[in-house]
Order: sequence, then structure tokens, then C-alpha cells
Amino acid sequence: MNKMIDISKAIKIGELIDQLKGFTTEKCTTQVNKQTNDFFMNGIRTMKLSNTDLLNLSMASEPNN
Repeated sequence: MNKMIDISKAIKIGELIDQLKGFTTEKCTTQVNKQTNDFFMNGIRTMKLSNTDLLNLSMASEPNN
């Protein structure tokens, strides 16, 4: 039986992936190079996290206002 994925979780996971493509440090934005991006993406793929864990990771990576 296939589990249904909550669309809000899928959106948060997508946002996390977008955040890995570039990140902001204080007032300057740094574009992550392809090698760094591949490193983090491969790390996420090999973690075998559940959708809930990916959602928690995404929420933890959001900047605090």
C-alpha cells in the first residue's frame, strides 16, 4: 500500500532543496557551487529520512526573523 504524501510536506521539502542551491549570510548572498550542492544533495538522499524528518529538517533550516 502506497502512503499518501501531504502536499505541504512536499512543498517544504522543495523549499529545503531550493535553500541548498544558495544561502544568505547576514547581508551578502553566496551562491553555492555545483560540487557543494551535489555534496549536500547526495547527503540528503543517503540519509533515507522519512517525509516527517525531511519536513523537520526544512523547518529547522528556515531563518529566524
